[in-house]
Amino acid sequence: MKIINKFINTSKRITENKLLKRPQIKINQEDDVIQISSKKQNSNISRFAKMKELIKSKMVHLDKMTVKELEVADFGEFLTKSQRIISEGIGIPKGLYANIFPEEIHNGAAMYYDWATNRIAINVEVLNKSKSCLFSGLRHEMEHQKQAFDVFRTEGLGNDVVKYFAKLQTDGAIEANEAITPKEIQEIYLDFSKRYEKYRQKIVEKMGIIPANSKQAKITGEYFESIKIRPDNPASIKTEIGTPCEQEAYFAGFIGRIEYLAAKWLSL
Repeated sequence: MKIINKFINTSKRITENKLLKRPQIKINQEDDVIQISSKKQNSNISRFAKMKELIKSKMVHLDKMTVKELEVADFGEFLTKSQRIISEGIGIPKGLYANIFPEEIHNGAAMYYDWATNRIAINVEVLNKSKSCLFSGLRHEMEHQKQAFDVFRTEGLGNDVVKYFAKLQTDGAIEANEAITPKEIQEIYLDFSKRYEKYRQKIVEKMGIIPANSKQAKITGEYFESIKIRPDNPASIKTEIGTPCEQEAYFAGFIGRIEYLAAKWLSL
């Protein structure tokens, strides 16, 4: 987006000007040259460059004509087009799109992504919100979708994820039917294991594998740890917000809304 790039470049000039106000003066005695430098300047510019790259990595590159179409689309068409735009922007291929459906969510959440079923639920109470708000929420949840896929396709970790979700689903079946036999429990677990392994292989086939010793593998390991459900430490809104995957999703949603509003403003 031109407007966002303009903001980034303008901010960079302002940052550099502020940093140059208090330089450190060093004298090179051999060449009799005065050198003006600032460690703080270099450090801050480096941080700014990283932030600039992070912002770019979360952008889906909306344009004014696309947003104009989204603004007049009905709810179903809006969701379909938004999902396609975001998927293309963050690298989710066709065949792995999540099922999106309205639902009565009683914990106050506007939307949520279910890692175990690849579904996005939208609270019926937010259906009348602005399109920019809905797009931002969808962008947030689809960041979680991308995180989930990255976890499944990480070498070594993917196998642990398959076992974890198979057990999670099996435990749910046991809670629903206390009379279930040990043999039936084993059969259910094996069935879910096969389903999730097939799902994992599909993700790897379409998106590739993340090497076990890579920097991304370390990040996906943190994602996986943050979504585990522990009976002795139930998740709360506070702890969820503090997790790496939730922070990244909030940032992606924020950038999504800025992109949408910027493109909408340009289309007026």
